Amino acid sequence: MQGLYLLFGGGDQRPLAVLDSMALTNVRTAAVSGMGARRLAAPGAKRLVVFGTGVQAWEHIRAFNGLFDLTVVEIVGRTAAHAERLAALVRGLGLEARISDAEAVALADIILCCTAASEPLFDGSLVPDSATVVAMGSHTPGHRELDDALLGRATVCVESRVSALRETGEIIHGLESGATPGPDSLVTLADLVLGHTAPDAGRPAVFKTTGMPWEDLALATAVFSSFPRP
Repeated sequence: MQGLYLLFGGGDQRPLAVLDSMALTNVRTAAVSGMGARRLAAPGAKRLVVFGTGVQAWEHIRAFNGLFDLTVVEIVGRTAAHAERLAALVRGLGLEARISDAEAVALADIILCCTAASEPLFDGSLVPDSATVVAMGSHTPGHRELDDALLGRATVCVESRVSALRETGEIIHGLESGATPGPDSLVTLADLVLGHTAPDAGRPAVFKTTGMPWEDLALATAVFSSFPRP
């Protein structure tokens, strides 16, 4: 059975709404990725490279199509049939969609990693200085989607340093190898939103997102507030 979220509120914390947890997570994850990318990406991003062919890949493409003036989406997947199925959906959005390989990152404006990979998906040295990479798939210490070659030359943004140091293989391994100088070098999403820091235009930008409970609460509250009251 699919999971449910129960939203409580008001002075007496009464139940307010029951929400489909999977649907909420799909929207929330893509929304958070999009917020990070909007803060990090160079103006005029048009070419999107997506690793992964599942639900999150599709939700991210839909979200990013609304946030950027995309013209081309290149899809990298393990199974050609799954990649072509996603490409057909993307063409339905009015975008050009191609099946590609890992070297497509060399010409990308934005790269989305929506996989459960345990090893890096591509050679980080190929990523242009102007590109932004969002990695949201693997989020356990033993798994990673990005390599040290990218982390060592990028501005790296996370939602929370604490959660990143606990959950993300990229950050944990990068600190151990020295590719990431130290926890203080990690930019937080709050730093970007509040204008405390800005990405370096001469370096790639990475947003490694893990998802946090407050994001689900914020979205659930917004969904509930959008419905008219009797």
